[in-house]
Amino acid sequence: QLERSIHRDVQLAGRVQKTLLPKDRENELFSIRTAYEPLQEVSGDFYNYRFHASRGILRGYISDITGHGIGSALNSAAVRFILDEELDQQLTLELVEKINTRLVGYFTDETFVASLMFEFDFSKKRAIIITGGINYLLASAAQWNGLVAIPGGLIGLFEPADLNLVTVPIQSGDVFYFMTDGLMDVIKNNIPDQIHDFEKCIKFLQEQTQIASTRDDCSMLCIKIQ
Repeated sequence: QLERSIHRDVQLAGRVQKTLLPKDRENELFSIRTAYEPLQEVSGDFYNYRFHASRGILRGYISDITGHGIGSALNSAAVRFILDEELDQQLTLELVEKINTRLVGYFTDETFVASLMFEFDFSKKRAIIITGGINYLLASAAQWNGLVAIPGGLIGLFEPADLNLVTVPIQSGDVFYFMTDGLMDVIKNNIPDQIHDFEKCIKFLQEQTQIASTRDDCSMLCIKIQ
């Protein structure tokens, strides 16, 4: 009876986790497509974004907590709370270092988070990306085409964190595909030919997510500039 009760609770937690994730969205500035497939009932993967329409700014992140299962899910809830608190703030290295300091105090020595944070400023036509452990993305833009590697150490391990910030111009038609390593590890040596074709690439990544989720938690958050 206890085992059945625990299993029901875990299933409920998994449904709650999925419900808390933001939905796909499309407007005159951007199109966002997502995917989320946990290895088990619950996951250490999570992502979120917030659009500030009055300022024309889209901010968000995608993250992956160490491990799998209930422990990772509990930690992801705490980390998500901390990250969501900062989605109204301008994305800077100082801001992410402040987040890192809070997580160092929260985590044990065996726990850390891989994360990538972004800010798209549509009035200034630029994107800011800060990597902290999620060091690869796919993109088709003026400066990038294909698999992009950006160094950056894990968050929640040490102070100061080994972070990296890049700024890139954006224009209509640019596409950015952010994902956790469960998916990236599968496609890294099988990059689709037509990254610029948002719908085709999304379909390919969704198919790969189904395959990769038999081995690891898998998530993606993909953005097309309209």
